Amino acid sequence: MNVSKFLLAVSLFTIASCSSDDDKDVTGQQQIGETNGYQYVDLGLSVKWATCNVGATSPHETGNLYAWGEVSPKEEYLSTNYKYWTDIRNITKYCTDSSFGTVDNLATLTPEDDVVRMKMGGDWRMPTIKEINELCSLCTIKRDTLNNVPGISVTGPNGNNMFVPGGTYWQKSGYSNPIYNTMDYYGGFWAVDLCTKYEQRQTCAYAFHFNTNIKGSGVAYENNSTKIRYEGLACRGVIE
Repeated sequence: MNVSKFLLAVSLFTIASCSSDDDKDVTGQQQIGETNGYQYVDLGLSVKWATCNVGATSPHETGNLYAWGEVSPKEEYLSTNYKYWTDIRNITKYCTDSSFGTVDNLATLTPEDDVVRMKMGGDWRMPTIKEINELCSLCTIKRDTLNNVPGISVTGPNGNNMFVPGGTYWQKSGYSNPIYNTMDYYGGFWAVDLCTKYEQRQTCAYAFHFNTNIKGSGVAYENNSTKIRYEGLACRGVIE
């Protein structure tokens, strides 16, 4: 290959970062495009995915964590400081069952409660659970590291990929001596949809959640995963 052809081939691929003027991180992703100041990768699915979490400036960074439907990060994510209930039987917003609180029949976040819309602007939004299930069903998901940060690589049907860091899930564990943690091998991001099924209805929302602490270097994840609404989880944008 002569020099001019080599340079042309190199120019077809650029390193993905989270904004158009940050190109310091080597990610292995193909940068497909940019809108409203944020970059996305096309995985060959129904939507394009942001290369970074909300609040992050590089793909390996955690970004900010949020309770479902809240648009500001917190020091702690507890049932006692969640915006939309006083307790799990007195839900004040996003409730479809009167036995759990005030019924408003809202089962998806309104725009003002969608942190992606609020922080990234333009046509960016939080993903639906259907769009998250595409990741689980149509993509190859493997344990990976980026800049020494553990996480996963998600490779779409077209061969493009994105990195999702671990340490993006905050929970309170333990009873007599609680431990507040964001363990490196847990990660994920919220969906826009409330869970109204099963025993979890009203108190949980859908999310993409993974665990890389699996024997044999595997990754655990599943369709229709849910998390309790007050717990802290990252958020990642999509665009059509």
